[in-house]
Amino acid sequence: RNVTASPQTIRLSGYYGTAPVSFGSATIAPHGTWTAHASVLIAHPHLWSIDDPHLYKATLTLADVHGRELQRYVTYSGIRSITVTPGGRLELNGRLLNLRGAFVHEQNLIDGSALDSAQLAQLVRWIKQLGGHLIRSHYPLAPQIQELADRDGILIWSEVPVYQLRSEYLAQPSVIAQAHSILEQNILDNENHPSVLVWSIGSGLPSPATGPE
Repeated sequence: RNVTASPQTIRLSGYYGTAPVSFGSATIAPHGTWTAHASVLIAHPHLWSIDDPHLYKATLTLADVHGRELQRYVTYSGIRSITVTPGGRLELNGRLLNLRGAFVHEQNLIDGSALDSAQLAQLVRWIKQLGGHLIRSHYPLAPQIQELADRDGILIWSEVPVYQLRSEYLAQPSVIAQAHSILEQNILDNENHPSVLVWSIGSGLPSPATGPE
């Protein structure tokens, strides 16, 4: 986004692991935006898995027309596949999954939902101590928990707060539109986390459903 009143020419580039990624350059109009796209092929990738949660360091650098760095972004991501067999079994990288895990609420008896970084990390440690490989919650989890799950090889059932809605509410276009919006935002925010196993669209809804499809 160009926050100035003058056109700005910029270049965006980066790395996924050691593989260079070039998004090219663009001249952005005053107060305008540029959406950049690029792709890179990773030959013989080191796959992320429960037993070997390998992460690639991904970096982005935004530079001006003179090559001066304007902004830098760093994240970590992984490469893996989630598939479903003809019989309905989930596979991670072509291997059948047999998961055990726990349901998590980001709260405790003393501080409620105002958990600090150490308390969020403790939730993940408890999952590991139980021998769990799966976390489920009724809402998108805190970024720190998502990152720790990536690092520790824990899968996430990423749910949105569409919980125990009666059919009369599911029939309201405004409710469905809001549910779609929350789901879309969850995917945009967390799609680069290899720990995400499945995107949930709702929980505890009437079965069989009596509202609109």
